[in-house]
Amino acid sequence: LYSVDGLISSVDSVQCSLWPLRRALADVEEADPIHDDRVDSQLSPFLGQFCRACQAVIDGVLIELRLQGNNCQIINTKVPMLSGKLRKNGVQALPLSWAFDADEESLFEAASFFVPETSPLQRLRWLFTLKRLHEVKGQWVEAGETLILCAKTIAEAIPHIQNVWRPTQFPLWCETSEAPWLSTVGNMTREREINQQVVFFSRNFLEPLALRELITSSSRPSNQKEALTLPQPSITDLCQILTIVSKEAVEMYDKENGMDPLTFGRLESLLKIVMNFVEEHASSAVSGIGRRSVRVNRTQSVEEIAELRKASATINELVTKMAERLLLLVEQQGGPKSMRNLQKKINTMEILFVRVQLMGKKSNRFLESTTIPTFLDWDAPYICRVPSEAVWKAMNSDRIKNAKKNMKSVPAHFIEDEICTTFAEPYIMFLREEIPESNIALCIEIPDEREVEKNETETLYFIVTPVRPVRSSKEKYYQSKKFHCQSTEQGSQEITVANHFPCALSRQSTLITRVLHDATSNC
Repeated sequence: LYSVDGLISSVDSVQCSLWPLRRALADVEEADPIHDDRVDSQLSPFLGQFCRACQAVIDGVLIELRLQGNNCQIINTKVPMLSGKLRKNGVQALPLSWAFDADEESLFEAASFFVPETSPLQRLRWLFTLKRLHEVKGQWVEAGETLILCAKTIAEAIPHIQNVWRPTQFPLWCETSEAPWLSTVGNMTREREINQQVVFFSRNFLEPLALRELITSSSRPSNQKEALTLPQPSITDLCQILTIVSKEAVEMYDKENGMDPLTFGRLESLLKIVMNFVEEHASSAVSGIGRRSVRVNRTQSVEEIAELRKASATINELVTKMAERLLLLVEQQGGPKSMRNLQKKINTMEILFVRVQLMGKKSNRFLESTTIPTFLDWDAPYICRVPSEAVWKAMNSDRIKNAKKNMKSVPAHFIEDEICTTFAEPYIMFLREEIPESNIALCIEIPDEREVEKNETETLYFIVTPVRPVRSSKEKYYQSKKFHCQSTEQGSQEITVANHFPCALSRQSTLITRVLHDATSNC
């Protein structure tokens, strides 16, 4: 609606048009029902979750527009979304101003609001966007993890196919009788054409065309009321999507080295979910007893079981290929006795995590903004997985090459420092746009708190420290949620995050930090 009135011409105007609504939702979320009449105390718990999800959806719309790059078009208006200085980060150049955006977190929160049992397609809608974002950034493992989430969403939704909710197109965009204000939109001489453009644009964001095209076997609506609701998916539709995302997940994992054990574990877990339902669905079709609320006719049931078994066979085939690949690696290393060497080879992930923290003087980006919030909270440490491209760039830097020429073997800490420096590059480049370079300090070790307090009004400290995963015997497939940070003046740190890495997010805030003093530890 802003666009047809000629108010949208750049990425800044897009952000400014969305910000008032986002800010209003944030105000309602933060409102105290005791002191604010706008909020009903009985709605307060649910309202907070609802407002956060709405803000995440608004951010998601902006991210989807961004991903269109300079080809973005809003109601026949071409809007260049890549503005300012660009830096290649992954498969394409991205603006430096996006460096600190909580884009991954917003998409993940939008997807998490929708549960597989009732709204799996809306969950898939935002997970697909998150996967595209990871691809653009060159974060292939996270893209694979997101696709596995898509597959699990479908597998968990299939038993509840009769309860799947689909969004309804907003009738006020279509019915002039219900919305007299439609005639005032845009150019009066072209109001009908403009209204159709608004409807078409809004429908594409209601649910992307790429997702709707996957729902192929749904019947056409019989009346106008049904036409406003997007078609219901069938088990056949969901099985086809399950097969597609499972295969694509393997392709994503394969783009980074050493991910075969993780891929095998994820597919094995997915296969168990699918096979359990296949057996239950087959038995319920025979006995007429099961979780489905309506008994289907025999022909439809046979077709559904065939599609389920086909999807199960496809995933089983992928699991078998992964198992064969792992066995081949062991044989190439000299048999089972060399399993430790294989594990060492695969454990290149050990240096791919860093602890990130901002301290000292705040830049403008962290003071006030009308765009997507930052993923970093000031003074709060985060754990980030370093993308493979950053590792490759660090290993091929002039500094490492010179060290290899002058040393018999390059020390591990030397390589880790170079990886941390490379990882920090896009963030430092953006901070230089807001703060003089002389006032920015990149620290590979955690600085002394007294030094930070002394210079906090003048210097911004960007701290990037290498951390190593701490894995227990129960944690398989090279996953971890605990990390060990190198020694500081106070002692080494053990950091715990909420979810096991790798996951659908490339970074997570720390939940617990323990300072370890030799053999003892204090919280």
